[in-house]
Amino acid sequence: MDQMHKPTQVQLISSCFTSIEFSSTKLVKEQNKQSIIMGDDAGTYHVFKVPSNLFKKQEREDEIMKQFWERETRRYMFRESRIKELKDAKAKEELKAAEKELMKGQEEGKTDEEILKEENDLEEAYNNILITIKETELNLITHDEAEKIRKDIKEAKKGD
Repeated sequence: MDQMHKPTQVQLISSCFTSIEFSSTKLVKEQNKQSIIMGDDAGTYHVFKVPSNLFKKQEREDEIMKQFWERETRRYMFRESRIKELKDAKAKEELKAAEKELMKGQEEGKTDEEILKEENDLEEAYNNILITIKETELNLITHDEAEKIRKDIKEAKKGD
């Protein structure tokens, strides 16, 4: 029966001893065996045998790991592009909603001030879309630069 989960040797050394060390036959007398020696905060060390499939390179291991990292990289890149797409879609939806509100306001006979405010809101939404695209898709500006531009636009509008 496999007993790899149980220590092969346990010894009380001192108090407050915590560490982990990989050993190849330094502290274990069996030949061609790898061990992990772990200490705990009670001052006890535990020696565990490491199965050979964990310390000897397996057949095609390099190829399998390369495929794994390539797959994970593709998955990460897909996730990042999907996040950008969703941000862009949300920004476009906000712009369409703002345009609808403006058209609705014009049909309802709103005052010039109300329509002007809505146009300014639309312009702000449009500027946010442009800044987001420059930041996320084109990588022309950093996140901090984008926030500074947004802040500058708001301050300029307050001055008007």
